[in-house]
Amino acid sequence: MAPIRREDVVASIKDEPADTNPKKDRAIDDALRITLDLDRREREQVLHHRETFASNAYGYTQAWIGFLIVVTIAQMIFKGLGFGLGEAEFITVFTTTTAAVFGFALLVGNFLFPKDGSRRGARTSDEKEK
Repeated sequence: MAPIRREDVVASIKDEPADTNPKKDRAIDDALRITLDLDRREREQVLHHRETFASNAYGYTQAWIGFLIVVTIAQMIFKGLGFGLGEAEFITVFTTTTAAVFGFALLVGNFLFPKDGSRRGARTSDEKEK
């Protein structure tokens, strides 16, 4: 939903018969002020949630990278002691974990920074076809 602007409201009521009622003008101004305040609060909330999700995603990514480092070091130590993961198992763990990290980062990145700009106010596919 696109933000409501005063010009849009004024343009929509220009076709109505002339009315010099100050109460009506005040009511329109009050409704517009409330709508603009709600739009501002919604944008602030979206930004707050995006910051929170980005921070959490960064923490999860650090944990995954730490896991990869620990597994690699453990593999080197245990391999020297004569036991540890086989080559195929180690490659599987390392590759799938790395793919999970990149997939998660891509998922969060696409949510935080959509390709079509902000999803707020974006047209649906039905509207694009018309």
